[in-house]
Amino acid sequence: MNPEPPISDEELARVQAALLEALHADLPPQEIVARLQSDPALLPYAEWVASFEPRMIETAAVLVKKWARRRTDPATSEDRHAEGL
Repeated sequence: MNPEPPISDEELARVQAALLEALHADLPPQEIVARLQSDPALLPYAEWVASFEPRMIETAAVLVKKWARRRTDPATSEDRHAEGL
């Protein structure tokens, strides 16, 4: 079995941004999955997205809404440690 090539930092950032945006939206789990499956940044990861279970999505959405915040100024020490949306 061949290992998959490593993901670039830019691609990882696009995937993370799409995932965080979808989880932050006030949508039921099925709509979050549909949104992710239609996102061009996540097309290479369709099998991974399809494996998401509704309970996992609900839990992740709660955590994102509670702890994630948008970066306002990457130069500040507080924002450097925050997850960006």
